[in-house]
Amino acid sequence: MLWAGQKLKGACVISQFSYVIDEQGNEVFVGTEKDIKEMFPDREKHIFNTEEELLGGIRNFRENERIISVVSDLPVLNEHWKDKDNM
Repeated sequence: MLWAGQKLKGACVISQFSYVIDEQGNEVFVGTEKDIKEMFPDREKHIFNTEEELLGGIRNFRENERIISVVSDLPVLNEHWKDKDNM
């Protein structure tokens, strides 16, 4: 157990979020690393530690109007897109 202000030493960070691109390059699938691994075991995965980092990683796909399919519950991503769409 860590106390407030304590830093974890000697541990590696486990990535939690990921995306893969379909074979034609038209669709991007985003989700938790676990879900993406299960759905696309043989695809190259782009892995991130936070939803915010994942959002930054897929921003260009959205700006270029690629199809983005969310395969997991990602509240930060959904909230960000909802706010952007209402502007």
